[in-house]
Amino acid sequence: MAGDVLIVRHGPGRGRALEILPLIEAHIAANRPAMRPRLRIFETGSPKPRLDGVGAILFLLGDPLKELYPVCYAEAAAIAEAGVARGIRLLNPPQSLSNSIKSRQAEIWRKAGLRCAAARVIRSSADLEPAMAALGLPMILRSDDKHAQEGVRICKRVKHVDEAKLTLAFPAVALQLIDVRAKWRAVAPDSIMARYYHKKRSMVYGDTVINNHVFFSSTPIVGRTTSTFLEDSKRARAWLRRFGVGRSRWHDTLAADYEYNQSAPEAPETMLRAVAVLGLHVAAIDYASLPNGEVVLWEANPYAQLPPWQHGVAADARRIRERTTRQIDRVVDWLERVADGRA
Repeated sequence: MAGDVLIVRHGPGRGRALEILPLIEAHIAANRPAMRPRLRIFETGSPKPRLDGVGAILFLLGDPLKELYPVCYAEAAAIAEAGVARGIRLLNPPQSLSNSIKSRQAEIWRKAGLRCAAARVIRSSADLEPAMAALGLPMILRSDDKHAQEGVRICKRVKHVDEAKLTLAFPAVALQLIDVRAKWRAVAPDSIMARYYHKKRSMVYGDTVINNHVFFSSTPIVGRTTSTFLEDSKRARAWLRRFGVGRSRWHDTLAADYEYNQSAPEAPETMLRAVAVLGLHVAAIDYASLPNGEVVLWEANPYAQLPPWQHGVAADARRIRERTTRQIDRVVDWLERVADGRA
């Protein structure tokens, strides 16, 4: 259905700021002026939006929406109901924005035959030992309903599980730790994948899949704060590289990250299916690659942040400005096709 695209976002003080949206608006204003009037922004807490001339509604709201932002969920659900009554297409519908709860997500993926870490819900300390028996050690403990690796920990021994009984915040989730690095060491011991743990991020926008980044780390919990990029971008590390210390890691990780960003999407059908079975249309998929070409899915984040390029870790060395511009252009391509009824 052709028509304007209405984006529903959190109003002021109602949720985390969505950093990608100002980038999209600025890009459209500078490069796609004809698209500008076709994109409407609605903030929760405002009077109900007009739906005349709207062809699609994209809900860009924090998740899990119903659990963390119930007031915004109620507003979004009412907008969605009104949209359905008019035959308007819904993208990232409100009821699907709770499928990113880690345990629920893993269950949906595994039922769909997608490879991911097994998960067990931890509602109280009494659930920890049964989870350990089911998943084995080491296992990962983390919040079941939050992103950004908040409160994540690895239990390598029974004593770590006992400690978690006293310190873990509930509800939580126990996840199987799949040692991808060990699999690479068995077949390609000199590769960068064998030297470090890694996490890749693929962005899905409707029918568009885009490689974003790959982080490397010496710990199985891979993210921005544990990445080699953050460590190697420190002034002391840069000074040591002048004398050859850490130079090869810096160059190798930079090259691998940029090559991944520039490459064709990896396992695009898997990424599209991983998002679709969650009832979503837009999400960032974190995953790892195996030597045989398969992938292991870690998590989907439908409220994925894409900050201004200056905020990226090692932004200049990793050419984040160029990469961000290209990704935003692809996102706007997709929004334009949605508005035209072609996607």
